[in-house]
Amino acid sequence: MAPDGPPTDRQAPQHHPAQMPGGEAAPRPRPKKSGLWKVIALAVIFIILIAFLASPWLPMLVDRLTGHGRSYPESAHFWVNRTIGVDVAGGGVIDLRVRVPMPEDIGNGSGLMQDRQVTDPDPLPLLDASGGTNWMVWEGSSVRSYVVTIGYEFEARLVWWDITKDSSGTPAEVPQATRAQYLGDEWKIVPSDPTVAQLSASITAGEPTVYGRLRAIYDYLNENIQYESTRAGTPKDCLQTLSDRSGDCDDQSILFCSLARAAGVPAWLEFGSLYDSGSRAWGAHAWVRAFMLAGADAGWANIDVVNQEFLIRPANRYTEWVDDGNGTDLQAYYKYINYSYFGPAPQLTVDDRLSGNLVPSSATIYVPAMGRPSTPWPEPLAVVLVVAAPALAIKVVLSKRKRKDS
Repeated sequence: MAPDGPPTDRQAPQHHPAQMPGGEAAPRPRPKKSGLWKVIALAVIFIILIAFLASPWLPMLVDRLTGHGRSYPESAHFWVNRTIGVDVAGGGVIDLRVRVPMPEDIGNGSGLMQDRQVTDPDPLPLLDASGGTNWMVWEGSSVRSYVVTIGYEFEARLVWWDITKDSSGTPAEVPQATRAQYLGDEWKIVPSDPTVAQLSASITAGEPTVYGRLRAIYDYLNENIQYESTRAGTPKDCLQTLSDRSGDCDDQSILFCSLARAAGVPAWLEFGSLYDSGSRAWGAHAWVRAFMLAGADAGWANIDVVNQEFLIRPANRYTEWVDDGNGTDLQAYYKYINYSYFGPAPQLTVDDRLSGNLVPSSATIYVPAMGRPSTPWPEPLAVVLVVAAPALAIKVVLSKRKRKDS
């Protein structure tokens, strides 16, 4: 009998590749690779995203994407010439008086933001120190034409008050002396008017801090009041600007001060000149000083509504005079040319011009929040784009690698 088991003359089993349609052999399946590299890749992505979200560069990048930031020269050196010409036509004998403030140095805890280096008036004026200000005064008798020229040289420095809501305190913390000086009614500034008080309360509802109330008022004016570039002469009062829904730098600053005072935050006017780099020209300008708390420190900060600069003082300007809270002094600032006459009334023509040049520093400072009206949707969208872009790029690379490996 044949032995048990397979016959000794049989061949070993043969393995034949499966046949594809058309007679082609199916590809040999590759052994599956370990998923460890995927875990490592995801861990790296996670670490990169966490580090990026925690980075101080993220707010700046988001700010650049949303268009809320701006680069400013760190400082500037400039020369300004002011020429005041008065021509008298007709009338009788006239006595003329021209009175303008002398700019002073302005500083804060970190140094001078305005350094007045030269004041060169012609003819030489009389000096009048009143109301805490040095005034230059020129007087002429029986004049038909009078010209005053003043040359200035300044060094200015950018100041950015990097203050947040949490550090700005509340109106209840404002010192009593500041409240007494800058919370009441003043010439053109009327926080006691019911229309102003009601609007201010509506704008600042839910904002307990000084910063929050100032920012809310600033945003409201940017969104609701149009800029007028052709106005001159006496400014509007706050109610007229509200009614017109428009105003120049003086008008909007007066309205801002009215609304801020009605909200319990002292705010007052600041006057001077500003250099427009686009037109390369100097022009008279007005903006706001507002009381501001920064932790335990109390002081003031600048707000320029029409130039959309919140808590920023660029180096392209100089301050000539600061409102002292006295309505008579504020009105007198605008009426800097006075005259008396004997006989028929004369007609005066005033030509007040500024000229000069500004040399900015090569060094710049990027201010993340330049003060444009805040909008709630671009920031989250920008964060999504900033975070999603690198994640999507890595995902694409990994997908390509996966297809290559397969």
